Amino acid sequence: MPGRARGRADGFGQAVTELPPDPIETPLDALVAHDQERDSERLGARLAALVDKLEDDARVGIWMRFAGDASFEQIGEALQRPPHAVRALVYRQLALLRKRLAEVEP
Repeated sequence: MPGRARGRADGFGQAVTELPPDPIETPLDALVAHDQERDSERLGARLAALVDKLEDDARVGIWMRFAGDASFEQIGEALQRPPHAVRALVYRQLALLRKRLAEVEP
């Protein structure tokens, strides 16, 4: 009995490790990928335009945090504010950006 169960387990493990071949890309796949890329570029441009309309400190904080990967301590030093105040500012502005972006979406 142990040999029989082992044979099934080995066969199952082998079937799981074999991956199916990559699907063949069709012209429709290429069109969808192109549309998704274009939509992503438009969304990025809209978001950048909305960020540019923020007040100076908020704009600097957002760009430093998410485009530059700066810590709240680093942003606080640049803006001459405590890190907890910068964190609150950045996340308040992010909520505002989400709201404005939803209003602009087609």
